[in-house]
Parts: sequence; structure tokens; C-alpha cells
Amino acid sequence: LAGMAATGGVFYTGATYPGAFQGVFFYGDYAQSFIRYLRTDANHNLIEADQVSAT
Repeated sequence: LAGMAATGGVFYTGATYPGAFQGVFFYGDYAQSFIRYLRTDANHNLIEADQVSAT
């Protein structure tokens, strides 16, 4: 699809959200209307990928 892109994010290190989100990578996709996250272990291996929200 022309003109569409996923938007990268950051590894969350703050204290505003619940501790379960500490260190996860959040990213979004405007065209598909979602925000998802990736969780990695200490060796940066993917251990979880899930959707946070859909609009």
C-alpha cells in the first residue's frame, strides 16, 4: 500500500505506566490503527508481542 508506514517507538523506562510495561518496546501503525509492544529478555530475545490498543 502506497503512503503507509508503521511508526517506531521507544523502550519504555518511565514510572507512569504499570511496572509490567517497564522495558518493553512500543510501536504503532496509523494505517492499521493499532499500538503494540514487544518484550525481550536480558539477551534481547523476543519473549512476547501483544496489542495494547486498536482504534
